[in-house]
Amino acid sequence: MATSTCAHHPQVAASTTCGGCQKNLCLACATFEGGSDRCQPCVARYFRAKRVRTALVGAGALAALGLGGAWAAGLIGPQGAPEFDYGGKGALVRHQRDKLERDPCNRTLASEYAQTLAAAQDWEGALATVDAFTQKCGSFPQLRSLSYATRMRRGEFALAVKDATELLSASPSNASYLIWRAQAYEAAKELAPALADFEKAFELKPGQKQVASHLAAAYERRQRPCDGLRVLREHVALVADSGRDAALVGQLGPLQRACPEQAEVQSE
Repeated sequence: MATSTCAHHPQVAASTTCGGCQKNLCLACATFEGGSDRCQPCVARYFRAKRVRTALVGAGALAALGLGGAWAAGLIGPQGAPEFDYGGKGALVRHQRDKLERDPCNRTLASEYAQTLAAAQDWEGALATVDAFTQKCGSFPQLRSLSYATRMRRGEFALAVKDATELLSASPSNASYLIWRAQAYEAAKELAPALADFEKAFELKPGQKQVASHLAAAYERRQRPCDGLRVLREHVALVADSGRDAALVGQLGPLQRACPEQAEVQSE
């Protein structure tokens, strides 16, 4: 596990590294997506790249329901509310807002708009966009994922658990969503359900390095190094060349020293 501090919260110890930009992250800043922990900007980039790939292979267009401008005003925010200062992003916000007013249930437009608001740190606007879209147009995992990341950044861990639970209700075998909920539970100091979700994610994806690493670290934080060592060894046994992964080897070392009897059994 990383011993430095979080790139976004210098007063908080880092617990992982972003798989996109390689910055150190704490639990509140890390979102598990695409097999890696990522910071919020890298999650947005990941989803943009995924949409481009989907378009290139001819995925079907998302249908818009066309509910009209009156509801669009509700999606974008309460009328008469003071305008958030978006600085250099103001023109982009207005452009995306205009497009969304014309096509209010377009998932791509809503996602881009909410991500822009979040990037400008208009957390309230981003969350209002997600909740209003869901209420009027139905659930959309990418928007709920953005809500989860925003809740974690704001320290609203119980609400982040609700977001992850909503995602899991539609995809109960999604290991990423289990990791998300486990991180939210752990940040909220609810250690038992956090560990249960980490364990379930590993049952589903034992060959995914970050899943194994998260569970091993969770065991280590609970003073169960031998369980953590067992998990990493199960992963190494499944994945060729994983035993030479520098990050994994670095995590194995302290666990082996803390659990010498198990280390000796392995070496026999």
